Amino acid sequence: MLYSYFSPHAKSWSAQVYPGTPTFSLQPLFFMSASLTEIFEYENFFYETYHNENNIIRQDSPELNLVNFLCAGDVDGAMSLFQEYQQFGNVKSTVDVPQGRFEGLDEIQDFCSNWLNYAKADSSYAVPVKQTRSGGRSCTELMLHFRYDKYGKEVKFPACVVGDLRGHGQLDEVRMYFFFKWLPDLSPYRHRIFRPSHNAQVEHNYVCNVIREYSDALANLHFKGGIERILNTMTDDIVYGGYRPESISGIIKGKEKIEKKYRTFVNVPQIVRFESIIDNGLTSVCEWVGVRRDDYIGNRIPLLQSGVGIYDRDPESGKIKAVRIIDNFRFENEIDWSKADILY
Repeated sequence: MLYSYFSPHAKSWSAQVYPGTPTFSLQPLFFMSASLTEIFEYENFFYETYHNENNIIRQDSPELNLVNFLCAGDVDGAMSLFQEYQQFGNVKSTVDVPQGRFEGLDEIQDFCSNWLNYAKADSSYAVPVKQTRSGGRSCTELMLHFRYDKYGKEVKFPACVVGDLRGHGQLDEVRMYFFFKWLPDLSPYRHRIFRPSHNAQVEHNYVCNVIREYSDALANLHFKGGIERILNTMTDDIVYGGYRPESISGIIKGKEKIEKKYRTFVNVPQIVRFESIIDNGLTSVCEWVGVRRDDYIGNRIPLLQSGVGIYDRDPESGKIKAVRIIDNFRFENEIDWSKADILY
């Protein structure tokens, strides 16, 4: 039998195929839950929409190496990317993912060892779609594929992996984002990832002009001229979405359809703080903490969650030609408040 995965050591895109026993261990398939059955029905057209051969992807980028090691079941390879502590600041190396936060080598190893168990899958592989690198960080957007041999099914969904780089091809911290419904038993609550040492209001000047205008207009969406300001930041052929299943929130193309979507937004989450920005001149990857106020547990409270926005810009006009947001806002009614470590 042949098994394939994208080698972390390959310099090209070609899949590496090996005969015989796979390098990963096949985990026993768990009892199929209703949520997993639902996942099999989801569709997504992320790769077809955003894959661009002109986008240079470094196959040896550490955050992509990590995902490839995970998919190959190579725990030792994954662990070779980390030290116990980050290069500076006496802070433990960290992997923060929808499944939880893992600090230090022991916890990171536990995460790596359970990669397939989290998905209740038999095997997995990743296909890179787009990569943005700048300022000591790298972000790879990719398609994760999980196989379920007993059922002859494969679940594939988009994810975004951000790596804080250190020397010798290693990582200080990794943050992975994907919509919580893509895997079974995940909570829609994503705790604030970053731990700032002081409070501060959002500072839009951290980002380039068009992203600053878009963010400010979004925060004032329902004030006079808010929608028009947002549309003015976009090209006519704007593309929106891609990280959620088509049946929940499909990819939208064109200003007219985008306008209809934004006019339906109610109680829009506001960005409290930009936490990191990766901008290579054409794409901005902005990690943020957002707040949404609603009647969650009998009181109208502000709920903080982490998310990321990715914005592609047209090189000629400078306007936004694609928007991709990963967060779990508007699914707060599915949070198990008795189990979640909620930060208000």
